[in-house]
Amino acid sequence: MDRISRWLAVGVGVGSVALGGVALVRPAQVGRALGLETSSRGGLQLSRVLAVRDVVLGLNILAAGRDPEKLRRGIAFRMAAELSDLVMLTVGRKRVVQPRGRWLALTVFPVVAFEAWVYRRLGAWRR
Repeated sequence: MDRISRWLAVGVGVGSVALGGVALVRPAQVGRALGLETSSRGGLQLSRVLAVRDVVLGLNILAAGRDPEKLRRGIAFRMAAELSDLVMLTVGRKRVVQPRGRWLALTVFPVVAFEAWVYRRLGAWRR
């Protein structure tokens, strides 16, 4: 595994921890920015749960160290979380503000594409 691939993976982990950390501190504001209906208790709880998920996934990537298989697994979990966000933002009822949620869903594709590229780079060491 080359150094650039590892640093890209670490960057994904740091970004995930940072986004989750900010959302834990300011769940209503971040939730609104992401299209969640945070004026209700359920929307605010959803924002907090997603924040915890992002922190845990980011820490999982950061804890992988230099092991490319663990880094790949962490990136794969991160991509699965992004795809679940896509489904939630697209078809979310009551807790997702539409049409903002659908517009934000469009931002998931470049993020998943970047994470898939990092995932693939991490696997290139085996060739």
